[in-house]
Amino acid sequence: MTLKKAAIYSIILFLTGCDTLSSVSSKKVNLKKTSYSSLPSWKTDNATNALYAFSLSCKQVKAGKYVNGADIYVSTKELKEICDDLPKDIAKVDQGQARKFFEQHFDAYLVSNSEGNSKGTFTGYYQPYLQGSKTKTAKFDTPIYGKPSDLTSGSKYNTRKEIEAGCVTGKAPILYYTEHEELFHLQVQGSGILVLPDGKKTSLNYAANNGHPFKGAGTILMEKGIRPADGYTAESVKTWCKENKELSRKYLKENDRYIFFQEAPESHPLGAQGVPLTPQRSLAIDTELIPLGLPIFLTTTVSGAPYNKLLVTQDAGVKIKGAVRGDIYFGTGDKALKVAGIQKSQGSYYILLPKGTRY
Repeated sequence: MTLKKAAIYSIILFLTGCDTLSSVSSKKVNLKKTSYSSLPSWKTDNATNALYAFSLSCKQVKAGKYVNGADIYVSTKELKEICDDLPKDIAKVDQGQARKFFEQHFDAYLVSNSEGNSKGTFTGYYQPYLQGSKTKTAKFDTPIYGKPSDLTSGSKYNTRKEIEAGCVTGKAPILYYTEHEELFHLQVQGSGILVLPDGKKTSLNYAANNGHPFKGAGTILMEKGIRPADGYTAESVKTWCKENKELSRKYLKENDRYIFFQEAPESHPLGAQGVPLTPQRSLAIDTELIPLGLPIFLTTTVSGAPYNKLLVTQDAGVKIKGAVRGDIYFGTGDKALKVAGIQKSQGSYYILLPKGTRY
């Protein structure tokens, strides 16, 4: 997952006097104020988990690293004041107290697109475990590269095919080696935990990309007329690639996008906001439209069951585009993969904005 710099603010919405926002319309995002009582399962969701995730975002706000979206602008000063009012010990805050904190400091707004549609697609992602080695072996023969010294942010670099052919030799540090299809899967997720032969683990986080468009493995196989045994889920596609190594190496080169990594001490991946992600409480959104670090109440389905939870916008993704679009972070390992790999459902969300915010 990667942070895109917010676009220059082309739309700023204003209210006069002391009135608060009730209904606004911008080029790509519409907001309609609503009551907390109208949010499905608002009183039964464990808001303490969301409060913890929000406290991590507050660290960035206090450090002066808050970034607005282009269509929604929130005063950093107002958000900092809310962060300053966080309970001293969140571990001692119960569900009701956490819910009251959000109700006292924020108003809820239903988000819709420029056509007024409040329904969108919500997918999922996770942090994989993968095997690897510090040295090249017969099994672990594919390098995991760090950021090349000549890569300039915002400009196109060499394609995946060229990089795999060795064009970054001497320019990009080799952090570790792993299997080819495991690296591809790691690059799709944006971060992972590498397990070395001696059992030691190291976290690998996103560092940079080569600026080319992304093309998923499932899409590539579909275009080739190849259907994995259980369809085009992340888990099934990964299994096919491991069972057809020669073909997968050939076909996956059609995805020009390439991700470079860096080691990190955190056990959870860092999102685009620069804070560790919290399973089922961190949401990736389109940062060109929606700011990072704000609470969002999501109502959708996961594994066929209702999913009504308060999350925080802490990440972004190349495929996450639009006013009503999100990617739920489900955690680490195979258990998270089973849920994230098949997650794709329609839903809506309500963004929580500081009370009294003026536009």
